[in-house]
Amino acid sequence: MKLLHVLSSVDPRGGGPLEGVRQRGLRLQQLGHSVEVVTPDDPAASFVQGFPLKVHAVGPPRSSYRYSAALVPWLKAHAAEYDAIIVNGLWQYHSFAAWRVLKSMNVPYFVFTHGMLDPCSSMRIA
Repeated sequence: MKLLHVLSSVDPRGGGPLEGVRQRGLRLQQLGHSVEVVTPDDPAASFVQGFPLKVHAVGPPRSSYRYSAALVPWLKAHAAEYDAIIVNGLWQYHSFAAWRVLKSMNVPYFVFTHGMLDPCSSMRIA
């Protein structure tokens, strides 16, 4: 199976969804699957070069929203090459860009919120 993860960044300083993508991706590769990542990161960033999965860095991004004008065209051109696409996380441009492209394509895609909609995340501790 050929899988694509859409992720806001592969910069390890961001933590969170990135580590889950890395660990699951490495294990899936051991099982014979192809796992790649598309991100609005700058392709010249050292952390892109050091990431253990194949990365399509289409940035550099603008602002903390991580906008990259190249992400939507890249997804339109390449999404059909994958058996499934996993959108990791919410609240940044990568998830909106993926929705814009994938809603009208015949490629299965899944949104992994990584707890971002968990009701416990908004609970107050007295």
